[in-house]
Amino acid sequence: MRAMIGAARAGDAEQRVKVLEVFRPYLVVIAFAKIDSRVQTKVAPSDAAQMTIIKAFHAFSEFRGVGPESLRRWLEEIHGNAIHDIHRRYVLSQKRKVSVEVPLDGEQSQDYLTALAKAVAKVDTPSAVVSKRELAEVVQSALTALTARQRQVLEMRYLRHLAFEEVGDQLGITASAARMVAIRGLAALKRVLHESGDDERTRT
Repeated sequence: MRAMIGAARAGDAEQRVKVLEVFRPYLVVIAFAKIDSRVQTKVAPSDAAQMTIIKAFHAFSEFRGVGPESLRRWLEEIHGNAIHDIHRRYVLSQKRKVSVEVPLDGEQSQDYLTALAKAVAKVDTPSAVVSKRELAEVVQSALTALTARQRQVLEMRYLRHLAFEEVGDQLGITASAARMVAIRGLAALKRVLHESGDDERTRT
């Protein structure tokens, strides 16, 4: 093994592949143990091991050890950094996602739902008809009829008060496309609210 490592460090590509393949099962086990189970639905432990092997292959000339134990420690360091990067990318991607559920507790959530009702009804004081809490509950129920993308855009626009350019940037679409999603979402919300109101009047 020492001779193989020496040849690999000297630039022998074939020996690098052979040496690194010896450690592949070990790297997979480490990745399985250290990568969050939620992240493993996106990046399999075998993929993480492959990332480490590729990095180690290209950086092998920087390895300063001589035996398998020092090589193992060197690979563990590279592997740890790769796993850290995987988690970081996952966290960043999650931050870009907007929850499709809007909790009713809290003044901010009720203000958001009231703002949606205003946008749908095109009036300034929908809370004059019902309380803010009641209005929030009606809109919250109606939101379930919208698509996930429509709920995302409406929340970003009316809760986070983002411009359509910012909404588009975060969702990977154009500003005009984000605006169109919002328009369609409000139209769908209006339709559901009107249907709900008709049902209520029918019952009374």
